[in-house]
Amino acid sequence: MGYTMQAGVYIPEYMKNYYANITLNNSRLLDYVVSEYNWWNTLTLPEVVQLYAKENDTAIASSLIMYGSFTPPWCNTWDPSGATSNCMDIKSELTIWDTGILHQMIVNLNISATVSYWGPLGMRQYAFAKASQQRPFIFKSIYIPEDFLGPTHPLARVTFHPYTQECYLNNTASLMGYGSVNCDFRSQNPRKIGRTDMLETFRDSAFYDFSLLMRRFELDEATIDRLWVASNTTYSDEYETACEFLKANYTLWTGWIENTYVEPSYVTFEMSTAKATAVYVLSGLGLGLIATVFALLLIYRKHPMIQGMSMNYSILCLLGLALTIGSASLFMDSDPNKHVCSAQLWIPTMGLNIALSALGAKTWRIYRIFTSATPIDPMMLTDSYLLRIAA
Repeated sequence: MGYTMQAGVYIPEYMKNYYANITLNNSRLLDYVVSEYNWWNTLTLPEVVQLYAKENDTAIASSLIMYGSFTPPWCNTWDPSGATSNCMDIKSELTIWDTGILHQMIVNLNISATVSYWGPLGMRQYAFAKASQQRPFIFKSIYIPEDFLGPTHPLARVTFHPYTQECYLNNTASLMGYGSVNCDFRSQNPRKIGRTDMLETFRDSAFYDFSLLMRRFELDEATIDRLWVASNTTYSDEYETACEFLKANYTLWTGWIENTYVEPSYVTFEMSTAKATAVYVLSGLGLGLIATVFALLLIYRKHPMIQGMSMNYSILCLLGLALTIGSASLFMDSDPNKHVCSAQLWIPTMGLNIALSALGAKTWRIYRIFTSATPIDPMMLTDSYLLRIAA
């Protein structure tokens, strides 16, 4: 979540000549290398990687002891002969100086580079051998002794961008030298790596208390120092150490947490027997009344009054009302399956549409008969004509 120091890569000044030789009229290389000497960008160019990956340092490496190496997943293990190397190799003294710094920069920025470690004395011998042969050489060192390469071999330094207190700035967009989370000391807070939709949850969400912890959790430098001191104890493992630290710093973390979440209660819809009986009785009475009216329409269908009120649309109106009233029984099921749920949605809707459409067509028919400027024969308003009105 933070870094304790800044990493740099040192490149001998005489390597400019090698860079100039690989420009090959390439405007990109010309701008990066010859015009600006932008060494950081240069390290990401395929042509430069190819140059340093295929160097044959077998003679130099055979006389020295390699103390360790770092290889990112996309690189082959460094080969002193350059035969199988697909990444350039950065020479360094000790692994403990680079862990989490240079390594993380290589991984975060996807640099095609490995690191080999030769110890302080081995690094000095390596550097002298390369300088005496006037060959390009990339290495990293915490400090550069005055006589490291001699007075005739000045150095050019490549540094990563300095760390800042700002979060995410130029991190995922350009990755120009920033760490994976560009929020470092003075304080550490998990919100640097939290997703927005997780940190800004609603109060009734199960993640709300966790989002509060993510936003409130913060360790300043003084607390981090105390944590380092606490870790240098005789506890059996890191879990016991962390547990004892939390016990000893109760007031530190109690303000970070809340336990406000209440699990929602689920109520199962159930209709009492008395209410269900009442619904069935009323629905039955309604359907019985509709059946009675329907029977009367059939019995007196020859009557002039019935013929004048559009028999077919009267029946459609009754059908729609029957569907609507009859659908009440569908809602009595306390554990409906998907078919019943679909019927609860569609049958009442279809019933009301049929009834209201038929009633609307009949009303419009009466309106045309009695309000038209010229008399209209009711027989001219046929069912097919009214169907278009209802549609």
